Amino acid sequence: MKRITIVLFVALFVPTALAQQRYYIAVGMGRHYAPGVDFENTSNDRASICDEYINPQYALVDGCSVLDRGVGAGWRVAFDNARGMNGSLAWGMQFTRRIRAEIEYSYLHSDYDESSYVGGGTGATANKLGQEIQTSRERLGSVSSNSFLLSAHYVVPRRDSRWTLYAGLGAGISALAADYTSTWARNSNPAAIRTGEGQPNVDEIRTNLAGTVSAGDAELTAVGLSWHIVAGADYLIAGQVSLGFRLRRIDFPMLESQDLVWDPLRSHVPNLRLDGSEPVHGIIRTEDFQAVTLSMVMRYHF
Repeated sequence: MKRITIVLFVALFVPTALAQQRYYIAVGMGRHYAPGVDFENTSNDRASICDEYINPQYALVDGCSVLDRGVGAGWRVAFDNARGMNGSLAWGMQFTRRIRAEIEYSYLHSDYDESSYVGGGTGATANKLGQEIQTSRERLGSVSSNSFLLSAHYVVPRRDSRWTLYAGLGAGISALAADYTSTWARNSNPAAIRTGEGQPNVDEIRTNLAGTVSAGDAELTAVGLSWHIVAGADYLIAGQVSLGFRLRRIDFPMLESQDLVWDPLRSHVPNLRLDGSEPVHGIIRTEDFQAVTLSMVMRYHF
């Protein structure tokens, strides 16, 4: 896709095309559909029995002091599709009757606003889910994107008609921002908790762990390459003004953020040691953000 885009843009900038260029500005507004997203998250947290606030004898437990904490521990959570508004402002250049290019600013706001239970875990996280967690719920709020896109269109004028059809593709840079919340609550009954089995102070561990809550929220951000394909039709309503519709699919960059901090973490400050060392944060990751937009677009040619 990237190679095709580059070749297409190079083909535009030939002397014969430049000689026929015209310019236009375009304003678009519409609605979009954003498919469901799956998150594959990790953190640098340790097992709960390695938390000094929960288990003062953590140093006696194998693996509680290894340097690569959090390795192999993760969890999955899925969110349903969303809808939202989108808008755009573009400056375009018409090289020939059939070829034009645009540079565009585009904004999308997707209203996911959904809470979802954790679907499964690996490593130490799987043990927490199976031995102590009563509720594990994540929430994805709104997701917004600010994009600067470059695209090329192949235009098909209709003979003896005010309609013009077009299709194209392009790439650009997109900045994503998403509101994210994570809440994990332990069983309030120590007898229902299986964490700490085999430890000499098992009752102390379970009593300290019972009823604790880990809760955090963050605005997740990412900047990266996006690409899109478009198709649409314009209707000439006056000598220099056209109005039409545009259908577009845009794929956004991977969102990976370390901004999520649980504060409290198991109902204490967000680190594992009483001296304040070993701070804990979540690593939130998804590659699924995309959108299909349908917009009304007005163009003014000059």
